[in-house]
Amino acid sequence: MKIKSLVGGVVVAAVAGLIALLNWPTSHTPDASVTEPKTGKVTKGTLADTKTVSGTLGYGSSTTLSSRLGGTLTALAEADATVKRGQVLYRVDDHPVVLLQGTLPAYRALRPGVKGADVKQLEQNLKALGYTGFTVDETYSAATATAVKKWQKKLGLPKTGVVEPGRVVYAPRVRIEARQAAVGDATQPGQGVLKVTGTDRVVTVKLDVADQRLAKQGVKVKLTLPDGTVKQGTVKKVQTVVETGENGDSTTKIEVTVALPPVAGLDSASVDTAFTASVRENVLTVPVAALLALAEGGIRSRGHHAHRLPPHLRGDRPVLQRPGRDQRTRGHRRPHRGASVMIELTDVTKVYDGGVAALAGVSVTIKRGELLAIVGPSGSGKSTMLHDMGALDRCTSGRVTIDGHDLATLSDRQLSTLRANLIGFVFQAFHLADGMTIVENVADGLLYSGVGLRERRSRAATC
Repeated sequence: MKIKSLVGGVVVAAVAGLIALLNWPTSHTPDASVTEPKTGKVTKGTLADTKTVSGTLGYGSSTTLSSRLGGTLTALAEADATVKRGQVLYRVDDHPVVLLQGTLPAYRALRPGVKGADVKQLEQNLKALGYTGFTVDETYSAATATAVKKWQKKLGLPKTGVVEPGRVVYAPRVRIEARQAAVGDATQPGQGVLKVTGTDRVVTVKLDVADQRLAKQGVKVKLTLPDGTVKQGTVKKVQTVVETGENGDSTTKIEVTVALPPVAGLDSASVDTAFTASVRENVLTVPVAALLALAEGGIRSRGHHAHRLPPHLRGDRPVLQRPGRDQRTRGHRRPHRGASVMIELTDVTKVYDGGVAALAGVSVTIKRGELLAIVGPSGSGKSTMLHDMGALDRCTSGRVTIDGHDLATLSDRQLSTLRANLIGFVFQAFHLADGMTIVENVADGLLYSGVGLRERRSRAATC
């Protein structure tokens, strides 16, 4: 999920939240390359917390069918064939192994006098195949044995009235993905014979464990096919899987199976899958272009007067001191390295408890107006880097400088003031306070700026 950070005209993109450092001038001389953006209208609408990941269109995860019998394979279902209830999957010594529908594996021989759920499962299949004369229950009766003999005769099996566990396989209707043995091979109990999948087309998505909240069984997702066609899917199954890499490392993933309407002309393809974690209605939205950084300090939104920032940050030393009009006309400049440098990281490291190093000697200089994308796999330190750049956290060693201000020299109070006056945050989640109205949530954003309660609510209600 991408985010952007705007710092003094510098856009930084990464995967985390959003940081915006308002752009104010460094001297009385205006920067001709910086033009004032247009204002925009505040609207009320619906915001959705979504994430789009790439999934694979196919038949879902596969399962290996193993033989329960010893002998020679004399027949195997063809790859890509569909096998239904009562049909033959493969033959051992020219005797069929048949597919029946159910979830309880065959684990014992069924004969007269046996009772249990597996008996009822067998009788349900016999009834579905057209055999009658018995009661579908959990008792294997003489009538059940008679029906089994008729079924065995049709299959070409000895009419024993006893169903051996290796003679049937319980599963839904299956599609043969691949053969794992060849006709003529010797087989023994436990040996893989066929690799099968479901028969319905589905999209399979692998999510990081941290994104598990996105996928709940039954929720709707938006699927975008390679040709741009958009279809609605439904999360059918969510399960945890462990993947083993080439070096033997194990990674836990959340495997999501999404059912979708029929798709023609595509055997397999990459599909963009958009999950929606939450939706908020009646949210006030402000275009980025509607927020203006003013030369005299503060920001302005459409329909409002300028709101001045404090003249300086209170603390041990002046920080972000904004020169007055008289000072600017005398050419006063803030003491920083260079007007064009907005963000500078020098040999920055961040080591968490337990010795986990998220950042290791990061050095980067970002100038005003520069566009920088921070990319990398999950866990590579992108969010940690943005937290340090946004004064949300302190690095273990090295130096972070924002617009000439060394963050390591600032107290917590000064950092709070810096964030309040210089940096704005937009996070992945909405972070709305429960039990408060939209106006109250918006108004609370002005707390750090020192705006009074009445003024905060007035601005929030009319923006």
